[in-house]
Amino acid sequence: MLEKAGFARTTTEVDLSAEGFAMQRKMRILTLALTISTLITGFSFAQTGGGASLRLDTLGYFEKRGLDVLVFNNWYDGNFSDAKIAGIELIHHGVRTATNGDVRLSPTPGQWDPIPHLVDRKVNMGDSSVEVRLSYPDYGFSYMIEVKKRSNGVLITVNLDKPLPVKLEGRAGFNLEFLPSAYFEKSYLMDGTPGGFPLYPDGPMERTASGTVEPKPLAVGRTIVLAPDDSLRMVTIKDENGQLSLYDGRNLAQNGWFVVRSLIPSGKSGTVVKWFLDARTIPDWIREPVIEYSQVGYAPSQRKVAVFEFDVHDRPLSSVRLMKVTEDGKLAEVYEGNLKRWGKYLRYDYSTFDFSRVKQGGLYAIEYGNMRTQPFRIADDVYRDAWRPTLDVFFPVQMDHMFMEWVFAGLNYIYGCHPGSNISFVSDVGTVSKRIAYGNNRADFTFIAGGVVPGDLILKPDFPENKEDWPFLWGASYIFLANAANALISGAE
Repeated sequence: MLEKAGFARTTTEVDLSAEGFAMQRKMRILTLALTISTLITGFSFAQTGGGASLRLDTLGYFEKRGLDVLVFNNWYDGNFSDAKIAGIELIHHGVRTATNGDVRLSPTPGQWDPIPHLVDRKVNMGDSSVEVRLSYPDYGFSYMIEVKKRSNGVLITVNLDKPLPVKLEGRAGFNLEFLPSAYFEKSYLMDGTPGGFPLYPDGPMERTASGTVEPKPLAVGRTIVLAPDDSLRMVTIKDENGQLSLYDGRNLAQNGWFVVRSLIPSGKSGTVVKWFLDARTIPDWIREPVIEYSQVGYAPSQRKVAVFEFDVHDRPLSSVRLMKVTEDGKLAEVYEGNLKRWGKYLRYDYSTFDFSRVKQGGLYAIEYGNMRTQPFRIADDVYRDAWRPTLDVFFPVQMDHMFMEWVFAGLNYIYGCHPGSNISFVSDVGTVSKRIAYGNNRADFTFIAGGVVPGDLILKPDFPENKEDWPFLWGASYIFLANAANALISGAE
């Protein structure tokens, strides 16, 4: 059978003496011990990425190759509570995959939901821990979050001096939000039960006792493993005190993320939430360099400097090449220069590449090792139309954060008035019901009958549904479908 299976048969002389038997027994024990040791080591390596452990560095966050754990190194944005830049955060193989690790008052908080006040943050280098004290003054609620190095991960605890206020019972919980795009089409295991992260926000919903609609959890358990089959994104969270719930925040808001949450129990003080978090890392991982250059391009006579951002563990190459894109689709080297180290700033190391001596117009790209930038221009007129995206796109998009009359006053000065009627070319015509309203993709001539569109954008009057409002430069950024059903029922086209 062995020969048929492709194995070679071997023979071994057996020593049947007492000494020989004892020696064979020792060898078997040694072989078994080595095998067990190898299996344990291999399992540990597979689970933790080679056994590397986090350390608390001088910048006040935990780090190892491929993983950084930030503990309130950043604070919530002043305008929006849901800016995804605060609390406990994970930078996993160069990508900020998790953020907003904090006590929040709903499973999937949005940009207008309340955030806590930061009272104090303390970094303890001696025991490798970070303590943060926070409060919700409107509810008379204070708490402390501690993150401490443990094994190859971190222990996260939420601690209360006194139990939750009655108003926050069933509401307050510890959340950690995960970037949806980092987990699209990936799986998870909740207490060993498999599941998949949905590509679209189609999860279950429920109406709460207060009448609001909230997402229901996708899964519930004590231990969750995110992306167990992907070394770049695998994260394990174990709740040692209670229960974890996984939510899809996109069910409630378009900027929602996947949320892992533990509800704070009522009537308890002390340590009320206790998580152990570990993330798999690739041994000796190095972040790919980032090449920063002018995407608009450069004028021939101006200084031309590209900035290179390197992982602190990287060993940069010495030279960089500037390539010219030719008419036959090939790349021709026009200049090779050396990188000049600028120095370290926060997490990364920086160098510059000066190619100011290249003045001939054309289409160029920067090559570094096996990396190549997108093409950019060198031309006399490179800045001629560079201002247009600001006026045509950025300002109109930002109009919902400004007083409309300010915008109209400025644009009225630019555009002027209709020569015949002396009516301003810029006007907020308000909400108008339309028989036909087009979507963003006008190429397929799709339309929505009976749409109600708010006139709040500045557009040329070349859209059919806007011609009746001429001389107003009028448009719509979105469509309300309030009348669409009635229009369809009545047979409107």
